Amino acid sequence: AAAACTTVLPKYTGEVIDNIVIDKSGDKVRESLLMLSVMTLAAGVTSGGRACCFIIINVKLNVRIRDMAYRAILRQEIAYLDGQSTGKLTSRLSADVNTMA
Repeated sequence: AAAACTTVLPKYTGEVIDNIVIDKSGDKVRESLLMLSVMTLAAGVTSGGRACCFIIINVKLNVRIRDMAYRAILRQEIAYLDGQSTGKLTSRLSADVNTMA
C-alpha cells in the first residue's frame, strides 16, 4: 500500500500544478490538494506501519536467535564452561546475535 500511495503522488502533484497554472480554478485546486494530502498521509501511515512490522520482526528474530545461542551454550560440556569467563559468554550472546540479526 505504501508503494501504491507513493507511486500516485507525482500524478496528484501534476494535477495541482495544472489546476493552478492552466485551469486557474479554485475548486479544482482544492480538490487536487485534498487528494494529494490524503495520498501523502496514506503513504506516510503505511510506510510507518511497514517500518513498525520490520522492527517487530527483527526483535522477535533477535530474541529467538539469542535463545538458541543460550541453549547451545548450556548444552556444552562443563569443562568448556569452566574455561570461559562469564563476560566472554555474555559478550558472545549479545555481540554475535546482533551481528547475525
